[in-house]
Amino acid sequence: MGAVVLKNIEKLYSDTIACTDINLSINEGEFFTFLGPSGCGKTTILRLIAGFVQPSKGTIHLGNRDITNLEAEKRQVGMVFQNYALFPFMTVAENIAYGLKIQKKSKQERAERVEKYTEMVGLSGFEHRNISELSGGEQQRVALARSLAIEPKVLLLDEPLSNLDARLRDRMRSEIKSLQKKLGITTIFVTHDQTEALTMSDRVAIFEKGRCIQIGPPEEIYAYPANSFVARFVGDTNLFAADIRNGKASLSDNVTINLETPAAGRFVSIRPQDIVFSTAEDNRKNVFPARVESIQFDGISVEYSVKVDDMSFRLVILNTSTFCHEITVGADVHIAIPGKSLKILEN
Repeated sequence: MGAVVLKNIEKLYSDTIACTDINLSINEGEFFTFLGPSGCGKTTILRLIAGFVQPSKGTIHLGNRDITNLEAEKRQVGMVFQNYALFPFMTVAENIAYGLKIQKKSKQERAERVEKYTEMVGLSGFEHRNISELSGGEQQRVALARSLAIEPKVLLLDEPLSNLDARLRDRMRSEIKSLQKKLGITTIFVTHDQTEALTMSDRVAIFEKGRCIQIGPPEEIYAYPANSFVARFVGDTNLFAADIRNGKASLSDNVTINLETPAAGRFVSIRPQDIVFSTAEDNRKNVFPARVESIQFDGISVEYSVKVDDMSFRLVILNTSTFCHEITVGADVHIAIPGKSLKILEN
């Protein structure tokens, strides 16, 4: 049995289904991410695991122990909230020691763990500071240290990086992942940010409207989305309804793409980085004349929106050569769409 196992979990609020038919097995030491849009049920499931709410149906196991009806403080689960939920009238040390007081640890053991975990999260020397004197990143570290200090079997992170600026968020992603691997603690991370999910996770569960749609390693989720929702939500894509038959995908009367292998489905997904600029003389299959509608430059890459007949495609290329700057809005170009880049989706 995994470190955390959810069986047939459902949670209702009156007549509203927050989540349903949830079956998950999270491995010991795994960094497992719940990814989905706001309102999809991911935080509800996290709170069910923490014991803050009770399921309407199903069971939750921590190792071989059924914790479905166990009080939150007895579950050996630590949680870092989106707003950190720190006590503003306490010092850093007092915040970190709070859970240890609830556990009735001795004063000496509390002091030892406060020292251990303030050092671990890079806050040595901050023990006597007030929470109001800390930056957002420092408060995030206090919240993390407080959850780790009780030495839980499972760490739950509910969008803990969403209040940080972009550069600090990038650094904290790396620090949390490094710390998690060092401690070997089973971690469940909730986010709606695909970059966080893809860069931090061992496995990802995608949620939509209270249901788990797909589970797998980030590379698998990205390369082989289960449906059109996953294809759109995890990474950028060009998504089209298509008539697929005889090894070809017809997106319109004038745009038909030859496939590498025959496939069945009703939609095609094409990642923007898989489409490339070409020339009229290119002998490859799937080369189409196009006109550049817009250009978006972000430093590392350049995104183009091009129109083939009445269909718009987005393509992205790395900003590695002067070629990027030779293409202007309104220019007539050709694009090539490799048949192997198409992901055929049923729904």
